[in-house]
Amino acid sequence: MQRILLTTRELANFLRLSPRTVAKYCHLGLIPYLRLPRGKVRFDQKEVLDWLKEKTINEENRG
Repeated sequence: MQRILLTTRELANFLRLSPRTVAKYCHLGLIPYLRLPRGKVRFDQKEVLDWLKEKTINEENRG
């Protein structure tokens, strides 16, 4: 299976956040990301989806 890597802007659009917020989450270590050799940041789509599932609050996760 091929990895799908997203840019900060692509992930921001997907999450309906600003690119600045996504960059802040990276800086704080709140979201999984990859740093490429020239310093660019990419997000593995599957890792982000897994991260979202882990962070999602639903009836089973409450209390």
